Amino acid sequence: MRNFNNSSIWNDIEGAMAYQEDFPLLILKEKSLYTYKTEDNNIGIFNNGIFDENNHQFKIIEINLEKINENTLYMYIKDWLESVKEYSLLKYYKK
Repeated sequence: MRNFNNSSIWNDIEGAMAYQEDFPLLILKEKSLYTYKTEDNNIGIFNNGIFDENNHQFKIIEINLEKINENTLYMYIKDWLESVKEYSLLKYYKK
């Protein structure tokens, strides 16, 4: 296989640890992840682990590192940070 972009197993492990603690997740997936070209230039797609939208209820935000829409990315990160703040406050006051 050529041009095969694969993620690390640590993505799944760290995502699972965050999920287990109910920590808010923000999943950014580079558009070429799990995409490869065959010898005849056909595109094949692998989806598994944390980056597979069918494995969990979380939304995966696909980004293209060559053409990042900074406003959209900022919006997602801002929303995620608000969720992290709420999570932190709830965890702190539960003690």
